[in-house]
Amino acid sequence: MHSFDVDIDHMVPLGEAWDSGASAWTDAERRAYANDLDDERSLAAVRDSINQSKADRGPTEWMPLAVSAHGAGAATSLPTMHSDAPVTG
Repeated sequence: MHSFDVDIDHMVPLGEAWDSGASAWTDAERRAYANDLDDERSLAAVRDSINQSKADRGPTEWMPLAVSAHGAGAATSLPTMHSDAPVTG
């Protein structure tokens, strides 16, 4: 694999976060979420083709495959959208 084949994937995509309430966050809160390096589950290096095929689909749409492949514990390791701002759904 080459470096140009790698994307940094938001485990909860930015579009999903926006639709779930991040649209009400301040610019600083959205930047902090998009660049969250404090939680190792938030961002992951993945093959670009995987990231592009996932697009803005959230964990509920793509995690079932990972759960069946990695066991029920896979779903519990998902990051959460954390902010002082409320998240609506």
